[in-house]
Formats: sequence, C-alpha cells, structure tokens
Amino acid sequence: MWGASRRLFSLVAAAAIAMLAACSAGGSTGPAAPTTPDGNYTLTSIAGKSLPYTMYADTGYSVVVTGGTLSLATSRHFDIATTSTETFAGATTPYVDRTSGNWTTTNGSPTVTLTPALGAVMPAVWNGTKLSVTQPDGVYLYTRVP
Repeated sequence: MWGASRRLFSLVAAAAIAMLAACSAGGSTGPAAPTTPDGNYTLTSIAGKSLPYTMYADTGYSVVVTGGTLSLATSRHFDIATTSTETFAGATTPYVDRTSGNWTTTNGSPTVTLTPALGAVMPAVWNGTKLSVTQPDGVYLYTRVP
C-alpha cells in the first residue's frame, strides 16, 4: 500500500513540475501588444472620473456624458462620438456629438495629434492600450477595444 501511495505522489509531483515548467517557459499566451495606436477605443473617464460624468449642473439644468467611442483608422482619419444627456426643467434629451478629422504620430512616439475638420487641435498620449486625449473641456481617457 505504501509503495502505491509513493508512486501516486511521485506521479502527481512530476505532473505539477511539468505543468509549472510549461507555464513559465517565457512564451506569450496572449495577443501581441499593438505597435501603432490605430484601432477602436471606448471612453472610460473624463478628468479622472468614471462615466457617467456630469459636465455641467445648475438648478434645473445638467449635461451628463454617458459614453463615447474613438476610432483611429490606418488611413490616418479619426472619428469621435460622445453620447450625453441634457436635462432642462425635468425633460431629458439624449445627444450624440461627433468630431472627425486626421491624426498623426511619429514612429516610436507616444504622442498622437488629432486635428479635427473644425475646432482646436487635440494632443493625445498613447500607452499601448489607452489613449489620453486633451480636449478643451478636460482630459478624456479612452481604452482600446480588444
């Protein structure tokens, strides 16, 4: 009986060591990290605060950002859609604001410049999974959609 238990223990220990070695072999198990910022992103926060974000509030009136997307095409065109609700005298109206234009970056640089067709240039910083865009009313943080 003792011999069978020892063999079983040895077999389990050998399997555990083999599994540990396979898992720590150094190979990547997930997709490769993106090397360029082009792709689709979802708005996750504004000025460090999660959504929904109250952009403006006063007696009987408010504007709340509820979501948004940003798309950087490989053709160097960008589209931003920001969804919000405006409440006035108890009536709430949804809105979608859109901005589009061109984007540029220098290879290897985390800096991205968004130049809308209308409006001010928006500087941004990309870290591989997130894009932080400085807009006139605050810093918008977008997270890459897998």
